[in-house]
Amino acid sequence: IPSGVDFIRIFNLIDIQKSIETGGPLYMAEGEMDTISLKQSGRLCIGMPGANSFKKEYVELFDRVKNVIICFDNDEAGYKNGKNICQLLGSKAKLLVWEKNLPKGYDINGLLIEKKNNFNVVFSKMCEEAQAIVKPILSPALAQIKSVKDHCKKISSGELIGIPTGYERFDRFTHGYKGIVLFGAQPKVGKTTFVLTSAIHAAEIGYNVIYIDFENGINNLILKVLSNVKKVEVNQLLRDPEKFPKIDKRLSDIFSNLFIHRPSLKDISNDSSIASELSISLFERYVSFLRNDLDSKSDILFVVDSLQKLPQWGAFDRRGNIDSWLRAFEKVRDEYGATFLIISELSRGGYKKTSMDSFKESGDIEYTADLAIQMIKSNDFIELHAVANRTGPLGIIGAYMPKYEKNSFVEMDSFQIKKGKLYGKK
Repeated sequence: IPSGVDFIRIFNLIDIQKSIETGGPLYMAEGEMDTISLKQSGRLCIGMPGANSFKKEYVELFDRVKNVIICFDNDEAGYKNGKNICQLLGSKAKLLVWEKNLPKGYDINGLLIEKKNNFNVVFSKMCEEAQAIVKPILSPALAQIKSVKDHCKKISSGELIGIPTGYERFDRFTHGYKGIVLFGAQPKVGKTTFVLTSAIHAAEIGYNVIYIDFENGINNLILKVLSNVKKVEVNQLLRDPEKFPKIDKRLSDIFSNLFIHRPSLKDISNDSSIASELSISLFERYVSFLRNDLDSKSDILFVVDSLQKLPQWGAFDRRGNIDSWLRAFEKVRDEYGATFLIISELSRGGYKKTSMDSFKESGDIEYTADLAIQMIKSNDFIELHAVANRTGPLGIIGAYMPKYEKNSFVEMDSFQIKKGKLYGKK
């Protein structure tokens, strides 16, 4: 008997041992009648007195059982408690899913009576389609070979593997934004303008874009978007109401998928004591709330403007706060598949160097970034250099002509590289 319980309320307990000895699947039914029905069909089966009668102390009884299929009744309690048991037992357990057209309360015994001689065929098919609530933690590398081969095919053919950037040459170099992408430059070079252009493009083609803004303010950002899309100066929009564009289909598509937000602790809790928690858990909770608001499984592009302006969500010094945020971004990237475009200042004295050394004062970003891009002003255009890249080459990405008054960049069609330096051609 497991510790913490006086007696075990499981019908036909001996089949747990038989399942361990034979390595065969063990079925868990709700009630004695369903258990007997499955036993009569030749299966190893145990029965719970009710859907909510499984105790967490029972888990150790199943340590050496390889497969468990939960076969509870077709009702809310059966699904909810069956799911809870799967979460306790881990990836070895699956939950039987009933057809939607069956009446509530329908059970194994009812299925046996209705299907009679055809029961084994119908039930076996249901078991094949049983729902895995908890995914296995480990997977042999052999199982990943096909996906890696497919990935290589996409790269070799020039196909994008991430979110399109809006720039043809940039897309060929990076294969699209993926993971954590860092943009670093000195002030007034155009970090926000370049990243905002990519955000506008992603929103226009249907991605959810969350612009986390601690730099501009929502009014200024919306004006920048209008300026970029309609090629009109912000000053004209401010001074002449007649210049304010009508919301046509293109603008409607962009603004429907673009969300400008400044995260606050009030977004996720009214409890002021929550501020003592690590920003990792707070940001994960924030993202969970955002996904509920979006009501969509589409990929999310986060724009962070900027890394150095992120709030203190925890008891950290400046660098410790940045590092904690970076860990939070990593977790959301890995668990939700989100992509981040992060704007960062460079360390003093590092503006002319195309290397990760320029980011040294930005916490542990050199260990976090999947792609780090340094923007350097060169004559009348901007050079983009990949100074860190987990999945591709380093070096010059391209040359971009700034149109600051229109809040945009134009990718230059041609340029030359001589002795490691870039020369644009107009």
